[in-house]
Formats: sequence, structure tokens, C-alpha cells
Amino acid sequence: MEFWTNIILLLTTILFYVHLQFQYKKKEDLEIYEMDYLSNANLQEVTDLKQPVFFSMEGTDPLFAALHPDLQEEVVVKDIGDYHRSTSLSLSEGKDVKDGTKETAVIGIALSFSSAYGLMDSDPKHVFYSENNGTFLEETDILPAFQKFALKLGTGWSAKTTYDLLFGSPKGTMPWKFHTSSQRFLVVSPGAGVRVKMTPWKSRKYMDVVYDYDAFDFWARSVQETNMKCLDFDLKAGQVLYIPPYWFYSVEFLSLVSKEETNKSKISFLASFTFASPMNIIANAHHYGYSLFQKTSSPALVIKTIVPFSSSNKEKKDDDEDDDDDDDKDDDKEVQEHKDLLVPEDTSTKIEIQEMLSVIEKPKISENLDQNQNPEN
Repeated sequence: MEFWTNIILLLTTILFYVHLQFQYKKKEDLEIYEMDYLSNANLQEVTDLKQPVFFSMEGTDPLFAALHPDLQEEVVVKDIGDYHRSTSLSLSEGKDVKDGTKETAVIGIALSFSSAYGLMDSDPKHVFYSENNGTFLEETDILPAFQKFALKLGTGWSAKTTYDLLFGSPKGTMPWKFHTSSQRFLVVSPGAGVRVKMTPWKSRKYMDVVYDYDAFDFWARSVQETNMKCLDFDLKAGQVLYIPPYWFYSVEFLSLVSKEETNKSKISFLASFTFASPMNIIANAHHYGYSLFQKTSSPALVIKTIVPFSSSNKEKKDDDEDDDDDDDKDDDKEVQEHKDLLVPEDTSTKIEIQEMLSVIEKPKISENLDQNQNPEN
């Protein structure tokens, strides 16, 4: 009996080791596959090769059907330049990951979807994009559509599934990122589409890689694109991209270029599906441990909220100045608090935030002008 017990333990250990090593397996071939989606089982066989794959799928429209510019639920908006201006400590090959405890995350700004949509539609610098919108999907009841669609992509062994909605200014480019999960899929919405660049793990020597454990986000602060070889391709509406673990990728949101496309949305959206199997979670236990330590040993990150400071507040202040000096001091204090919310002191994009608010307020001003010029309406 003891002999067979030892044999079973040996086989179990070997099986565990093989599956664990598979999570660290990396493919370095600079190739991307194109396939026809036949079934989930067939997709799992292809993704096990750990090479980038893209394919077309039916039934992607429900993922984006509920999105419209009037939604007031909040999304997280980031400035792409903040990734390059970040003072976070980057980790190079062979350096202890624990050094990353000194890092600071790139903090986004909370805006209503309506404001974010208007901002990106009118962004002349092409620097804004949105991610980490899982809460937004729940609040708008879009999440059930994502969960239903995930059955066509993910493996049945998934222990953790993360959903997200990505979008950005036309011609805006997200920073280079990579993930360590089992699978990540990006689904393209109707619209202009996106342009994707990808490069394998060996290209990290040309990047200043940052392990941001506060947000559990791995990205590159600076990239020497001229020295590394990349895959460069476009994805259109209804297409799905599989991103293998440890592959760097960067997404550019394309803009409409012809009059025939005016009936499409000006903003391109990406539905993101990330799956982690139980073995993948074990393989990334050190990353989760560092993330937990970072969150418990440093102040919690707070998403900044923009509070517009309108001219009506200034008029109210002027009226109060004529009444009472004490009220004047209180009003000045309140005004200062609003300004602090308008431009957070620890935000490195003060000018961009001011421009952001002016862009958002322009439609309201135009509507008021139209009403004054056409009083009969």
C-alpha cells in the first residue's frame, strides 16, 4: 500500500510541475495567426500555442449596444503622458521585484461617461483613454452581456475572470503593457477600429518595465521602438484578438477617414476579457503577494473626481461680499476647496485637466447661444 501511495504522490507532483511550468512558458516567434472561430474547444487548442491570434466572431454587437453618449455613470480617464512622466521605480531583468514597493501608480480621473465621450471626441492632443471600468459595466447593466459572451472565449477552468471596457481619443495610443494571466481577449466595437503593435517577451531589454502593484498593472515607461521588431496590424469591428501572457502590446484608437463612415461611432471601444486558471493564480502567487503587501503598507489610491467650477459660483461669491465679511471668508474657503478638486495638487496634468473641463463645457455654451439667437424656439 505504501508503494502505491508513493507512486500516486510522484505522479501528482510531476503533473503539478508540468502544469505549473506551462504557465511560465513563453513563445518568442514574431508571428500572428488568423483563424476561423469554430468552437470554444478549438479556440483553447489554438491559444495553448501561446502565439497571438485574431479571428472574427458573430454576436459582438450586444457588448456595445447599451453604450451611448448620454450615460452618466462614471468611468476612469487617464492621460497617456502620465505614464512617461511617472517617477515610479522600474524593475529590470534580474532585479528583486520587492523593490517595486516604492512605486506610485498612475491615478486616473473619474468622469461621467458622457463627459469622457465628449472629451475624447474633441481631444486635439490625442492623449486621453479610459480603462479599469469594471464598476461602470456593473452600474450600467452591461456586465451580463459580457458574462454571456465570455462563455465563448474562456476555459471552463477559469478561477478568476476580469471584464473591462477600453476606449480613447481617436489617434491616441495606449502605453505598452503586458499581462501574466492565462488568457486575454480584446473585442473590437463597431467604428473605425484599432491598430495594434505586439512584441514578444525578449524585447523587454528595449523597455523600461514598471511593475505597478497598486493597480496590478504591468507597463513600460519608455520604449525604444526603433530597436525592436514588432507585429503591426489593424483590427476592425467584430474581430477578436488573443494576447498571450508575457507579450507586450500597444493599442492605437483609429479615427474615421471617409464620409461613408460617418454613420459609425467616432470613438472605438474594446471589450476586454481576462481569464486566470487556478494553476495560473498559483504561478503568480508572488505577484499577488507583492500587490497585497503594497496595498496594506501604503495609502489607498483614490480616483480623482472633477468638480466643474462654474461662473455662477463666482457671482454668488460677489453677492455675498456685499452682505457680510464673515460670509466672504467662508465663501473664499469653499471656492478654494472647489479649485483643489478641479486641479488636484498631486496631478501632473494640470493644464490638460483645465482644457478637459473647457472642452466638456463647450457644448453647453453652444446650446445657450443657440437659444438666445432663436428665442422663438
